[in-house]
Order: sequence, then structure tokens, then C-alpha cells
Amino acid sequence: MKSMMITIPVEPGITLRAIRTDRFKTGCFSINLLQPHRRETASVDALLPSVLLHGTARYPDITAVTNRLDDLYGATLGTLVRRKGETRFVGFYADFIEDAYILEVSSPGLGRTLKKDKHLEKSLGEEVEIRLYKPVDKCREFTGVLKSYDADSITIDTAEKEMTFARKEIALIRLALDF
Repeated sequence: MKSMMITIPVEPGITLRAIRTDRFKTGCFSINLLQPHRRETASVDALLPSVLLHGTARYPDITAVTNRLDDLYGATLGTLVRRKGETRFVGFYADFIEDAYILEVSSPGLGRTLKKDKHLEKSLGEEVEIRLYKPVDKCREFTGVLKSYDADSITIDTAEKEMTFARKEIALIRLALDF
């Protein structure tokens, strides 16, 4: 396939442009907000993307954001702040590996994220890894046998003690890999 550009007007002042090509092994997605350059807001406009990049409601700090990007095969996320003439471009970009180039070397389900209750049900009694958004007792990662779960919490039995975590504090739970 050769390069193909699609332009789709979304709303007044908002246009989606997509360039499709098979020339690269990576993809890039960017969101750019174009506005007239104003000296009064230049500092805030330059700093705002970097501040927003350091956390969201789901990924509350830069560590959680980085861990999520690692789970996405090392995707990168960055900010854009540029000026061309009297127009300022402010936004974000993400680079990622195209699906066709991702090589999974594992058994089906091994290391799979346990997202739904039916996954947790099948994994009761199995050893799981839990990664938290924020540390508990100076630790973000725990391994133990999945004992129980409900709508609000997940309980594991570690080598030292039984621990219960609020589901909203858990960034990742998956079957533990034992080599």
C-alpha cells in the first residue's frame, strides 16, 4: 500500500487527518491544538502539556503512566509545543509498534491481565502478581495466591500474610510467571 491521507471534518475548527502507510514498523498518533500566538498565555501554554503528561485520574502519577506505556510494548508519549509564524501548536504524540510487528512468545493466557470477574474466578487458587498505582509499605508489586475478590477488593495470600487491596488502587493483576 502506498501512503494515503484522509481528511475528515469533525466539527467547526476540528479536523482529523490520518495518513495510512505500510512503510514503517511503528505508528504515530498526535493531537495538536492550533491557536494564535499570544504573549500573555505563552508560558502557560508551553507548560500545560507537560503537567498533563504527569498523570490522569486512571494513572495518577508519572510512574503509573510509564508502567502503562511499558505494558504497551514500550510505547512512548510526549508533548508538542511549537510555533510557526503567529500560530502556536500545543499537543501530545504517541509512538507505538504496529500490531503486525508484535511478537508474542508465550502460551495463550500466560501473563494475561486479569480484567474481568470471570478471569479472576478462573484464577482463584493461582499465583498472581499485583502492581499498584501507589506503594503500600514502600512496595508497589506483590505476588501471592488469589484467595478472593469482590466488586471493591482483591485478596491474596503472600508468603508473609494475607493482603487485601482496593480494586481502584490496582494498576495491574495477572497470573504470575514462574520460570
